[in-house]
Amino acid sequence: MFMSGFLKSLIATLAAMSVLSSMRASAVEFDRVGLEMTRLLQNDHYARLPFDEKLSKRILTLFLQSLDKDQRFFLQTEVDAFHQRYDRVFHELILVKKYMPVATSIVELYRNRVRQHLRFVQSELKTHDYQFESSRMMTRNDHATDFPESLSQLEVIWRDQLEDSIISEILRREQSSHLAREDNQLEFSSEPLWVAKKIEQQHVKFFKRVEGIDEADIANYFLSAVAKAHDPHSDYLSAAELESLKVRVSHELVGIGVRLFMNDLGEIQVQEVVNGGEAERQGSLVLGDRILAISPLNNGHWVDVTFKPLDKIHELMMGDRGSYLGLRVRGMRNNAQKTEEIAIQRGLITLKDDLASAELYEYHSQGAPLKLAVIKIPSFYFDFDRSGYRASTDVARILERLEKEEVSGIILDLRDNGGGSVREVQKLTGFFVGSGPVVQVKSTQGRIETLASLSQKAIYDGPLVVMVNERSASATEILAAALQDYHRAVIVGSHSTFGKGTVQKTVNLSEHLQPSGDSYNEGYLKYTFQKYYRVTGSSVQIKGVVPDLVFPSHADVGTDGEKYEQFALPYDVIAKSAKFQPFSQSDLHLPLLQERSRVRCSANQDLSDFRGDLAALKKEVNSPQISLNLEVRRQEARRKETIDKKRYLERVRRFHQVREQDQKDFRLYRLTLEDLDLDALPVLAPRASLLEDNEAEELRNSLNWPRGFDLFQRESLQVLRDLVQARQ
Repeated sequence: MFMSGFLKSLIATLAAMSVLSSMRASAVEFDRVGLEMTRLLQNDHYARLPFDEKLSKRILTLFLQSLDKDQRFFLQTEVDAFHQRYDRVFHELILVKKYMPVATSIVELYRNRVRQHLRFVQSELKTHDYQFESSRMMTRNDHATDFPESLSQLEVIWRDQLEDSIISEILRREQSSHLAREDNQLEFSSEPLWVAKKIEQQHVKFFKRVEGIDEADIANYFLSAVAKAHDPHSDYLSAAELESLKVRVSHELVGIGVRLFMNDLGEIQVQEVVNGGEAERQGSLVLGDRILAISPLNNGHWVDVTFKPLDKIHELMMGDRGSYLGLRVRGMRNNAQKTEEIAIQRGLITLKDDLASAELYEYHSQGAPLKLAVIKIPSFYFDFDRSGYRASTDVARILERLEKEEVSGIILDLRDNGGGSVREVQKLTGFFVGSGPVVQVKSTQGRIETLASLSQKAIYDGPLVVMVNERSASATEILAAALQDYHRAVIVGSHSTFGKGTVQKTVNLSEHLQPSGDSYNEGYLKYTFQKYYRVTGSSVQIKGVVPDLVFPSHADVGTDGEKYEQFALPYDVIAKSAKFQPFSQSDLHLPLLQERSRVRCSANQDLSDFRGDLAALKKEVNSPQISLNLEVRRQEARRKETIDKKRYLERVRRFHQVREQDQKDFRLYRLTLEDLDLDALPVLAPRASLLEDNEAEELRNSLNWPRGFDLFQRESLQVLRDLVQARQ
């Protein structure tokens, strides 16, 4: 391949930087990784995009966005210079293994600008006497269209954002203090000194994260941009990111069983000790403890973790099952702060709260008893080693127990289910439709394959409702689409699901490279290699699955969905699957269900309140500017608080009525995987947090419905009752 004249001169000018880079390079040669990744994308990605200047421009755009999405640090002149220099040659730099010096130089500019921003903030907080009495307005980040033209313009933006942060923190503290006074609790200080300290700590924390960007991080940012330039679901993954993906897919991990967060001081604190994990069993780590340092091998070599990003901390904590992790911990012991070194053995932890479960509602207020069930499937999980939990196996067991309980109707709750294993979906679809095609997949060569159900006979053939929302995606959309196309279920939820109609695979880049350094760290490529289509031939790509009954949702205001993603693959259609034979649509009684739901929803005060909230949120989102006058913002906050308090009092009254009616209408049973073999299912009493002593506190914090199920699940149960009644 011939190189442009500009590229040759550019390589010459980067020679010194290349030497410096090689001197401090890790065992991984990321330039080689980029070349191999590019080869795989060119040969195997579904879109088969030309590796040309157009793609090069996409890569640079995404790389800059990964650093400065909100346009707070780069100047327009700098961005223009980047595009002028690299739009035509970035792809060639990858091919000649010279992209890392360029990417590093861009990150260094970004790092220096963040450092400059921190100094600016610290100076402003120290010297400026804020009165917040002006009539100035600030443009919101999400409405900015261009980078600032000059450093002086950038400083104006920084000053506006700083003032906005201070005002927001003052109002937050005032509201917290107001609630604390009502509940006779310790108040939050809104004194300028405390507010300024909190704001400075937030900026220091951000700078420390940027300061810690190393060569592997730079390669990750850049290689992710290369992959995402092909489509939004292709990506470069480090070893730690792949492990995180495996945990999300299998709901199992090897670790000590803690969830961590970084506080405003940059300290790593224990947010949760997982039930059944090694940390809980050992007992030396408690909620709120601060982890000061980690010894990954428990060999006395300690790594300070203050201000270290959580993903890097998780890398340090990774290890083999049975090995020990050393932690230097500071926390309250015997009413005094104490620092100690502890060792906890890593073990296999199952995230049981993320497994399939069910609730059984036994209605007894209107005629003969009626049993309805809601099965919650958080994802279509599976174990990579085929020895752990699988969604299909767990749901099959739940269905068998529900059949034993003689339920009359079932809801599948697939809200917020981002997908998982397509094979699991093939099995699950068969549980409700029996044998037949489930989904069609099309390869980059245009070959179309039909994936059929893996069940010859349905486990459950009764009334079925499926709940979805805008975050129901990928494999979830396959299941929802199949059940809708077969006329097997009534789909209810937000105006559409996410709209991800593509399939990815992950390859170990080390297996495609000659042995070089630490192959474990060379990373993985996740790329799109197929698109999938409904059995009718249409696609969910971009459009998603449109429910039969549409409920209002935050999707009516937000930007969740494939259609909002950069460089998403287009919507298209193929032929209907030859063996597709749907059931009769009349069995769903859709016109009747839609009309009854419309009448209920139009009379529901909470739904009316929710629609009002959405309208206000939409107005706020669409408003490009926000006031920097404290009193104006304070009055707006008080107006909202007055509305919220009035609504809160009204809901307290309604909630008491709802709870009393619930106790008359039904009894609720829990059905987790651990309950399946019990002779009698555990009864769920009203939530302990909703007892009289602290009900007001709980309602103020969450406004959850009694018994913990939400407004839309409540309406979905009514839809299911209508369907059961119509089919009798």
